[in-house]
Amino acid sequence: MTRPREPKSHLARPAAPAVPPRGEAHFHYDSSEDTHPYFEPPATFQFTASDHVAVSNRDTDATVSTGALEFLPAKGKHTFTVDSREADGQEDWADFKSGSFRAYNQRGTSVSDKNARKGELELRYRPRSKTADGWDPSAHYRLHLYYAGKRGNETRVPVVVSAAHSSPVVQVVYPPRAHVGGRLIVDASSSYTTQHSHLLYRWRQTEGPIVDLMDPNASRLTLRLPAWETEPLAWQALARALMRHPDFLFTRPPSLAACTDKAAKRRLQLVELAQDLVGRPPLEEEFTALDAGASLEALAESYLNSKAFEDFYFHRIRLYLESQGTPLQDEPARLWCHIAFNDRPFQEILTADYTVDEHWARQDRPDHHGRTGVLTTAGFIEGKPGLPHYNYAAQVSMLFLGYVYEVPPEIVEQREGITAEGTTDPQSTCYSCHKILTPLAHQRNRWTDDGKYQLKTERGHLIDASDHGLVEDYPFKGDGLEAFATQAVKKERFIRTMIDTHFSFYFGRQMRFRQDERLLYRRVWDAVHADGFKIRTLIRALVTSPEYLGSTG
Repeated sequence: MTRPREPKSHLARPAAPAVPPRGEAHFHYDSSEDTHPYFEPPATFQFTASDHVAVSNRDTDATVSTGALEFLPAKGKHTFTVDSREADGQEDWADFKSGSFRAYNQRGTSVSDKNARKGELELRYRPRSKTADGWDPSAHYRLHLYYAGKRGNETRVPVVVSAAHSSPVVQVVYPPRAHVGGRLIVDASSSYTTQHSHLLYRWRQTEGPIVDLMDPNASRLTLRLPAWETEPLAWQALARALMRHPDFLFTRPPSLAACTDKAAKRRLQLVELAQDLVGRPPLEEEFTALDAGASLEALAESYLNSKAFEDFYFHRIRLYLESQGTPLQDEPARLWCHIAFNDRPFQEILTADYTVDEHWARQDRPDHHGRTGVLTTAGFIEGKPGLPHYNYAAQVSMLFLGYVYEVPPEIVEQREGITAEGTTDPQSTCYSCHKILTPLAHQRNRWTDDGKYQLKTERGHLIDASDHGLVEDYPFKGDGLEAFATQAVKKERFIRTMIDTHFSFYFGRQMRFRQDERLLYRRVWDAVHADGFKIRTLIRALVTSPEYLGSTG
């Protein structure tokens, strides 16, 4: 008796998505999602006078919501917005009724189809309507479509972009699973541009267990998957995961100090540079350049001038300023990073008379902000209450002046019921801290806890935002936060804190500037003074130092 032959099996490949007609690009967004600020099609577009962006309720089953559409030039700063009430067909759409719920991702007028007239409603946003606002038919634009995200809304809202030209819209399909030792096909043949231009393909593996790319220049990539052993693969996956999250690693590879091979040591030093500056391991071409004789200083410079550095540095500053990732709370981090990326003096972190908007464009501020940098941004003030609390004053003096406060329970008990003036009595146990905290808290008096400016009280009395003369030797005397900021940035303590903050980014600890690292501190101090207090100069001085690279004992 013979056993029946087992049927041959193969991996089912998902069907390739359709390519839209010439002049169009098709997308969908999830209008039930409220954790993203907007929907951004993954391409840039060039529009003629007859082109538009259409949002419809075709093939939908739930409520469709949409709002303003923002056009952002791929190069330049002249953005403009078409509101939903400026779009063709808007008369058929109703105002979106959110009830007590306020969607995070709203801008402009939020409208909806009220879950009715399915397949009949469409909004057409036309860039030509904004000629007076700077629309340029020769420019390529990114798109940010805002909508009122709410649970229960439609999860696949169709968007059709009618445009003369576009960058490639990448569409990739592949099976969700593959057999060890077999082959896997990744199909990008349905990628397209609105002008239907010929596309060239180049595949490259950037991470994961090594696989064989059989044709790296084809639209359909075939991978040969080796038969890995489970245990080495698991360790490799763990190591790669840790390398993607350098905060979980020691700043300096432990083997660096013990390495005696010069070439191997340079590679370890490059690993350290890449992890700290761009948040990833070095790429193959970076190792190749190093082995060919490129200096570590040159590779550090390439990192410092890369988009990857800007992204990773922004991530660090958001953590340092404790941003929760909203546009409001990201404002102080954007301002700080704008100063860093444009080689402005880092004193402007506290003294800038401008801000930086969500599109990273510099914007003027009302005069009442004065020269206060991040200190009067609503995102920085939010969550840091003023008097009768001292949280704001404590955070400012710790983050930018390096003060450290310890408040044991017995001090809290003694302070119960004490007035602000009482904390500045030299005989008080509170004095050592509050000789800074209390005057600074008074200087913030004209700013509410939600970051709004008020010159007078509700009864019409002028608010006193001076330091009240409470401490004779208070080093930042004057009226308001501008008086504090403009004097604070002149202090050695501020410059030292900026140096030490970045030292902790790249060394993983505070600088021992009073002990055995006086020479390093002096070199970095001299570097920033000689080059206009630029943040990249500060970072460059740290990461190219012998102490950082492990070249000293």
